[in-house]
Amino acid sequence: MSATSSTSAARRSGRAVLLAALVSGCGAAAVPRPAPVAADPIATQAAQAYDEGVALARKAAWTDAAARFAAAARLRPDDARAWLSQAACQEHAGDAAAGETYARALALDAASLPAALGAARALVAREAPAEAAVVLERALAAQPDDSTLLVALASARCLAGYADEAHVLARRVITVEPQNVVALQVAGLAQADLGHLELAEIYLRAALTLAPRDLDVRVGLAVVAARRGDDARALAELDAVLAIDPAHAAANADVGALALANRDYDRAARAFAAALGAGLTTCATTSGLGFALEGRKDGAGAVAALERARAACPDDGDLSLALGDVSEGLLRDHAAALRHYRAYAGAHPGLPAGHRVFGLIRSLTDLVAAGDAQAVDSPPGR
Repeated sequence: MSATSSTSAARRSGRAVLLAALVSGCGAAAVPRPAPVAADPIATQAAQAYDEGVALARKAAWTDAAARFAAAARLRPDDARAWLSQAACQEHAGDAAAGETYARALALDAASLPAALGAARALVAREAPAEAAVVLERALAAQPDDSTLLVALASARCLAGYADEAHVLARRVITVEPQNVVALQVAGLAQADLGHLELAEIYLRAALTLAPRDLDVRVGLAVVAARRGDDARALAELDAVLAIDPAHAAANADVGALALANRDYDRAARAFAAALGAGLTTCATTSGLGFALEGRKDGAGAVAALERARAACPDDGDLSLALGDVSEGLLRDHAAALRHYRAYAGAHPGLPAGHRVFGLIRSLTDLVAAGDAQAVDSPPGR
């Protein structure tokens, strides 16, 4: 991938990671208590499975707990709480299926705030903030003054590219709750997206005054510094966060983005890997790792990371272009590169005729055809 494209991706990664973290901070779904059930065999088994899930969740055995809640949901498929509890445990375990499970819980209980927030978090992690905003708007229609929903919607709208609307939503909360730290953060980041960096810093400094130990606020200040082009200050802010919490996911991801933009591929790879290890498995973080590994000339590792990102975000056609570049440029795998470039062209039907991908497709088609012909002429064993 070109240096320009990698730098652009790195900048997007840093913003998406921070705002995804803000959305996830707006209220994680807790495992609810089991509801009373009638004394019939199916209900009794479901209640037992549910109780076992609660006990396991209290021990932070998230995968096992999710399995027990899933058993309860299979027995009582109309029990929204069983689906919600399963989704919450899946999310804690880093299971990408959590999004579908939250959606099932929300379909059964449209008024469930934890289900709406969980479904939105999953969509943000898949780089689908516009869809997350739709989910949150539906929930907000039933609870129009809920500050948690308003802040989450502001985050999603900002991620979707509507920073002006995000600022308006955050201001609604700040007007009523002037000490709402997360609303101040989102307002600041929206102003940063609008290019109003002084206003952005005012909001974030206000948040820091209210919550001097809030590491996410310092990550926000790092974002503003990076927007000013002061990467040294941004890295200093992020390093201060990581000195306190080395596993801070958003800080590691933004360090990775800055390092990638400055072509420090070793540091970028370490930082993105740390963010992924901390559970921030967004497409931006995974693809960022892929770009860093590409910079380190680790073709196999880059392809593996970019494939994971594309599997999580199949609508992101740009990942196919990146995979084509790595497959051809580092691995010299003409057939794989051709497949990826064709996928990219298919996902972008409006590309101009002079786009480089069409020349690559033509040349690689000839190379693959020549290789196939040579294989026919010289079969194995001769």
